[in-house]
Amino acid sequence: MKNLFVLISMTTGIFSAAQNNVIYPKTIFDKDLAQSMLAFGTSTITGVAATKQKNTYGLNAQANAKHYAPKGTVVTLFPFTPYFEEFYKLRRAKESRKNVIIFQKKPSNTE
Repeated sequence: MKNLFVLISMTTGIFSAAQNNVIYPKTIFDKDLAQSMLAFGTSTITGVAATKQKNTYGLNAQANAKHYAPKGTVVTLFPFTPYFEEFYKLRRAKESRKNVIIFQKKPSNTE
């Protein structure tokens, strides 16, 4: 019984030490700007959606191997607001196994 308690204590300590730092953008999200950027327009976007596969070390698994999305794949576009720009820069600069960059905070019930 004592060994079981020690084992549980050790695994709890390991998992709590492995928690990630969560980083949020400091820029305030401007809802009106984002809505105006998402307004209907007359432009058309055409193209091909593709990605490059990476292995567990962050390197390309095969040189210049692109994976094309099949027809009908839904692609989400985000308006490039100052908030999204900061989020994008944070991801490129600070995201790692220890740091997680979160796009949006969950609304709190106290506000």
